[in-house]
Amino acid sequence: MSRASTEKVICPQCGIESDFTIWGSLNTTLNPEENEKLLSGELFIFTCPHCGKKTNTDYAILYHQMEEKRMIYYVPRDENLPEVLNMFRGDPDAKYVRSDINLFAAMGDYTYRIVRTQRRLIEKARILNDGWDDRIIELSKILVSLKIIKEQQNIESLELFYDGGKENVCFGIIDREGEYGKVEIPKEMYDSIEENIAKGLPPINSKDHIIIDHEWAMSFLCDAQRE
Repeated sequence: MSRASTEKVICPQCGIESDFTIWGSLNTTLNPEENEKLLSGELFIFTCPHCGKKTNTDYAILYHQMEEKRMIYYVPRDENLPEVLNMFRGDPDAKYVRSDINLFAAMGDYTYRIVRTQRRLIEKARILNDGWDDRIIELSKILVSLKIIKEQQNIESLELFYDGGKENVCFGIIDREGEYGKVEIPKEMYDSIEENIAKGLPPINSKDHIIIDHEWAMSFLCDAQRE
């Protein structure tokens, strides 16, 4: 099920207080319109009904794809992270969230992910919605980033984010100046990374792989090099 509550938000421009809907959990099957708003980032935007000022709001949300058996939890506060991890791993003493979510967490065939920013929540949802393995995507980001930096000496650092794709994988590129451009990798490269670099990974719904991000990918590649 989805859970939403109405909170008061003070507009930073006109100072008037207005109602805003906060989604504690969002079931994409029951609320497809809100799902589209999350994927576009609109779900976190408060638009003042008095002056029209748009303001980003920040709150924890559980993104639940019931039919695909996936849960993505956006956890913005560090102190809540251990409890969410314990909940997704099936710890019976985890008390951070409601008992109904703990019930889902006990189901071994669910895929669980934790993200720490709104942008990563949106990205993670899009990756899984498009049918990709997010672990292979994160490994691909690092390999493609290294290739770009090697080929273009004027770039010292950059960040890739998933930008869609059904046949091939498209990444947006961000450097210090902002959005730099886009790069697409063919499905053959994705398959090669999966078959050669990521071989031996457990199933995507393994409870040993819940936080899948840049740090996870770097650690995986370092461990692979030592073997």
